[in-house]
Amino acid sequence: MHNAPGFHRVMEPRGVHVPVMRISSVAQCGFSPARYGGRVFTTSGSPGHSPCGTQPDRSRTTSRPTERPLVYAHRGSSAAFPELTRSAYVQALLDGADGVECDVQLTRDGHLVLHHDTQLGRTSDGAGPISQHTLAQLRDLDFTSWKGVPIPSSHGGLEEQLLTLDELLDLLEAAGRPIGLAVETKHPSPFGHGLEEAVLVLLMRRAGTPRPAGWATSRCRS
Repeated sequence: MHNAPGFHRVMEPRGVHVPVMRISSVAQCGFSPARYGGRVFTTSGSPGHSPCGTQPDRSRTTSRPTERPLVYAHRGSSAAFPELTRSAYVQALLDGADGVECDVQLTRDGHLVLHHDTQLGRTSDGAGPISQHTLAQLRDLDFTSWKGVPIPSSHGGLEEQLLTLDELLDLLEAAGRPIGLAVETKHPSPFGHGLEEAVLVLLMRRAGTPRPAGWATSRCRS
């Protein structure tokens, strides 16, 4: 159900994508998304469930008031500005979105970038798989002209429009209020579940949570 173009109305506090459920498991084990302004919801709609076997603190998992649904900006304010770009997320925050949704993929050199399609072309002047490009190569592409709208200087320069997940988290943290985050990992990916691992490692690093012993070295750079 949509509230406005580019926005999703979330009636209950539940995860939109499977990776959100995975991240919620880490949250129940000590990961604190509030450190970067994010909220994590489980797909069951029960934030009090503890997948790591410990009893949750019920005083911290009370139900959200139901006066209105949460509004999540799908790929940012994607009706107004190019999807998944800095300008789209800056506008979503200005519009007062409760949260944002993003799609992530790994580059050839291990950076988590925001891009929906596995192939370049629909939203840029590039071609070929995202996974076969380095972050530097992607930075040289145009991710805005296809939309046909001017980008205000307040929404970042043209060379700043491609975002890494780390950079999106910086935007959310700077918002000055709690902002929800729903992350969708895009498959098929040549990195397999290494994509999900990279997302978890990044979020845990941002939260100051040590990586569990035995985890392989992540491909995630930023």
